[in-house]
This record gives sequence, C-alpha cells and structure tokens, in this order.
Amino acid sequence: MAIKDIFENYYRKLNKDIDMQSYKKYMENKISNISISPTDRLYLAREKNRPTSIDFLDNILEDKLIFKGDRIGGEDSSIISGIGRIKDLNISFVAIEKGKTFQEKVKNNFGMVSPEGFRTAIRIFKEAEKFNRPVLTIIDTPGANPSPKSEENGQSQQIANSLLTMSSLKVPIISMIISEGYSGGALSLSLCDYLIMLENAIFSILSPEGFGSIIFRDSSKVEEATKLLKFTAKDMKDFDICQEIIPEKIDPSYEYYKEIFSYLQKDVYEKFKDLQKFSSVEYIAKACEIAKKYFKTIGIEVYPANVDDYKKLKEAGADFVTVF
Repeated sequence: MAIKDIFENYYRKLNKDIDMQSYKKYMENKISNISISPTDRLYLAREKNRPTSIDFLDNILEDKLIFKGDRIGGEDSSIISGIGRIKDLNISFVAIEKGKTFQEKVKNNFGMVSPEGFRTAIRIFKEAEKFNRPVLTIIDTPGANPSPKSEENGQSQQIANSLLTMSSLKVPIISMIISEGYSGGALSLSLCDYLIMLENAIFSILSPEGFGSIIFRDSSKVEEATKLLKFTAKDMKDFDICQEIIPEKIDPSYEYYKEIFSYLQKDVYEKFKDLQKFSSVEYIAKACEIAKKYFKTIGIEVYPANVDDYKKLKEAGADFVTVF
C-alpha cells in the first residue's frame, strides 16, 4: 500500500462510525513496513491538510505584528511578514503562505510570490538590519509567479535584489523549508546562516513536472523525475546545504505537529542566540566562506556586496575575498 493510499483511506474513514484510534494503530503497522520513496516525499510535501506557514508562525511566535505592502503601491497576499517575539527575543519574519482553502489558495496565487512580495520581503530585511533583529524566513512555494505581468514588473530583478540583500545582511538569518521549495521563489528567501528542513519537505531547481517536461518531454513522468532530482531533505543534508532535518511521522491527523512546533520554538531561539555572538563582519566572512565552497566548482569567485565591507573583511584578515 502506497503512502497516498494510506492517507486517502484515513480521510474516507473519518466520516464513518469507526474507532479511529484503533485504525491509526493499524495504519502505523502498515507504515512501518513501507520504504518511503522520493515520490512519496513529494506527495507528503503537497498533502492537502499539511500545516502551512501561518500555523508555524502562530505556534513558534508568542506575539507578532504583520506588516503589509512594498511601500511602492503593491501588496502580495502570499507574503506574511512583520516582527514577532520568541521569549525575550524580538525577530523579523517573512513567510510564504499558500493558503488552506481553495479560495485562500487562489487569493495567495498558490504561494507563487510576485515582485510586490519580494519588495515587501526586502523591506523587512533592511528594517531588521536597522534595528538589529534576527530574521526568520519560512518557505512553502511552487516557485515565483511566472505571469507576464510579474515579468513586466521586474520579477527576475526582485529575486536578484532579495538574494543580494540577504547576502550582505549583518544580522542572523534562519530559513525553514516546510513543504515545497522550488526555483528562484524558494532560493530568494533561503540564503541564510542556518537552513532547517522538515523531513518530508523538498528543495529543488524546479518541480518534477517541469523537470520531466524538459528532460523527458513529458510532464507526467513525475516518478522518473523524482529519482533524478535529489530534492529530499536527506539529499540536502548530504550535500551540506541543509544544516538540520526535523523528523516527521506519517500521520494524516498531524497531531504530532504540536511536538514539532514546541521543538522549533526552542530550537530557533537557541540558534539565534548562538548566531548573535558573531560580529557583523564575521557574518559576511562566514557567508563568503560558504558561498566560495559552492561556487568555486563552477569558477565563480564570491565577493561582498560593497567596498566598505570588503575593506573591513581585509582588515579582519579574511584572505578569501576577491573583487572583480
């Protein structure tokens, strides 16, 4: 029995007069004998009742204040951003929200961020640096909005601006990929000091359907694509892209997420406290070291975003910084 069948059977039995606790035990025994494939991970990442970004914000942050708009005239409902508090720590946050109901998903464009959304995120990043607040980003997106209107409004430029801003930010950044994370839409909010992925989340250059349409000329060859993409949390940990994986259970009720939220609240708080021990110059030095390791393989040298930071790094003894 496939993972998808287990979930669908569970939902069908919810409306029937049966002992769901007994059925869950039966289901757990079935799951224990199943080897979870990349295609199963894809299904679990997209599962209709999986908690979304707003659930994580509501359960990790003790207080929050939402900021809207890019201050140019646009607003993107798929972006939830603002300031929040975890214990005694004030943070800034940017999250991509797909929505729960069909109406919410349509309103949020299924989590596909527009240029207005990226400009809003950049505004939050810069404000966080000004007030010395660490930044938390939560990613759940099939990719950036590919519509003609978004392209006309500078979509690619805003993705690049987001990456540039995050690369030179002098405050700690923690990113979490909670479900899907594809293409520039995910990358533009995940350039961070510490990347957390849920076990059933995925991080990839594009969707399996898109990959299949390019490589196999057939978008229906999802299973073949998932075998080649190497997009699971374990793959990202093996590639040293992801620093931490949060274990998940195969449970359609998602009751165990209470434990995940509780753990993440403590984990994010402690990681931010650890990262705040670094100076602003050390942040950029660390970012350069990480970037150099990945980009050196394709002949690209990484440098800071401005001359002042370059001079400070040189004075601090960083010998890996190059400018061209």
